[in-house]
Amino acid sequence: MSAATLRSLDLNLLVALDALLTEQSVTRAAQRNGVSQPAMSQALARLRTAFDDPLLVRAGRGMAPTALAEDLGSPLHRLLSQLDNLLRERGNFTPATSTRTFRIQCLDHFSALHLPQIAAAIGQQAPDVGIVAERLSYDTLADDLERGTTDLVIGVFRDAPAGQMQRTLHEDHFVCLLRSGHPALERWGLDEFVSWPHGLISTTGRGGGAIDYFLRQHDRERRVSVRVPHFLAAGALAEDTDLVFTMAERLALSFVTRFDVVCVDLPIPVPSFSVVMRWHRRDHEDPAHRWFRDHLAHSAR
Repeated sequence: MSAATLRSLDLNLLVALDALLTEQSVTRAAQRNGVSQPAMSQALARLRTAFDDPLLVRAGRGMAPTALAEDLGSPLHRLLSQLDNLLRERGNFTPATSTRTFRIQCLDHFSALHLPQIAAAIGQQAPDVGIVAERLSYDTLADDLERGTTDLVIGVFRDAPAGQMQRTLHEDHFVCLLRSGHPALERWGLDEFVSWPHGLISTTGRGGGAIDYFLRQHDRERRVSVRVPHFLAAGALAEDTDLVFTMAERLALSFVTRFDVVCVDLPIPVPSFSVVMRWHRRDHEDPAHRWFRDHLAHSAR
């Protein structure tokens, strides 16, 4: 059967074919599927045309499958069973027996801060559910959600576009991270902030950060000396150098407990921001997807 034929085939016929190959009788196949015998005979005729093969031939008092039907029988039954399980899980999700894998895109500091709690909570309820965390890709995330290659994206976004849903996980704001005993701390202000070298977390290695926009409003500019692609490098760099890092407070506070660093307020007013998760509208009512979203939201709080 060609791909073009498959697209034109009524897929309900495959359910009929599975019954015919299992029962090897039009009468019993009709009873199995809850249809009349003429309806099953008509389905067999359409299947023979579609596959260009008799599929079932007379053999004594019964019917026997052709070579093609023999090849189709087991794979078809297995595929229909898998599809039935998939639809049953979507309609009645049971975490304890689910084997679903969820793919999320997020910044690396979200993984470090929240995935341990998320994985622990999910592992207790759903030991066979998998989580794949990937780097957030702003350029392709809309297509990734549309294609279904990503279940959720987590980041700082504005309003969701058409066809997508989003939910706020938590609010945060920017602070500065410096080593303990940094000379700038003796008289912390805007002049000290811009006079010392800065570290910038940049996944692309180019451009500035969110803070640069607000500095320009004060006719100021900072000097970025080191760029790193991952947030987790900032703690060690801040501890061992005179670099000033600007980052979300939640992340900065996690470094304070692990490195000899301190967290201080920015010397200029900067609005807080929302960290949100976003998903495709088609997944909004999926019980499994909703269960996973709720776990992320609870852990992020």
